[in-house]
Amino acid sequence: MNKMYPKLPWHVSFSYGKALQKTCIVTWMGKEANVEVAQKALLARSKANSDANKGCYVAGSCASVGTDGNVMMAGGAY
Repeated sequence: MNKMYPKLPWHVSFSYGKALQKTCIVTWMGKEANVEVAQKALLARSKANSDANKGCYVAGSCASVGTDGNVMMAGGAY
């Protein structure tokens, strides 16, 4: 919406809490060996969410855990 209507007197934002957490948590899985790759996933997702907020996100440009990866609550409930 921000891209479609750039001159609105307000800024549209979203709640990205779960979007930021999901891929990172599933990547990390509580294992020390996964910390670095989980941090990279968090950084990538943060950039993707920032791009989406500005209306310039390119679909599929950031790996994430979607519906298929969540069927069995991958990574546990959070």
